[in-house]
Amino acid sequence: MNNKLWIIFILIAFVSCSNEVEDIINGSSWDKRKIFINGYDAFFCFYYSGISFDRDGTMILMDNNNLEGCDTLDSPARRGKWEIYQKKVKKYYLKITSKQNSVFTGEHRIIFYKDTVNRLLYLNLRSENFYYLGAKFLFNYNININKVNKLIQLTQDSLDPNNQLNGLK
Repeated sequence: MNNKLWIIFILIAFVSCSNEVEDIINGSSWDKRKIFINGYDAFFCFYYSGISFDRDGTMILMDNNNLEGCDTLDSPARRGKWEIYQKKVKKYYLKITSKQNSVFTGEHRIIFYKDTVNRLLYLNLRSENFYYLGAKFLFNYNININKVNKLIQLTQDSLDPNNQLNGLK
């Protein structure tokens, strides 16, 4: 009987952790701080300065502004679909699909960082050819510090176990 209870407890804990990562992204917007595509600093290549995740699983993506050096980025569509899944412990992924926007389409590892100087929560999405760092809009860091710390713990980066970006501009 005790083994069955442990299995149920572990399943509930796994589902609740997955929900915490999805809950912070669901219905939120993230202000672009850094974006690299195929190693190219694409910060100024987009009109819109952020990514928004709608609760219905759709999202607003950044749109290419066709500046010199940015014209090779295929990003005409501003809409896409998103979903979060977990591959391994502390390895959450965001899958973005957009038929017309190949820049954001793909599976990106999710890592949350905190900035204790500026009191910000950062979302980092990374894959082989894509790197995005954005700060959460309209988020009270002080009130949500326990949630921030839990997200850091759930998505901990092996390169920076504290997941801190202090004073990032």
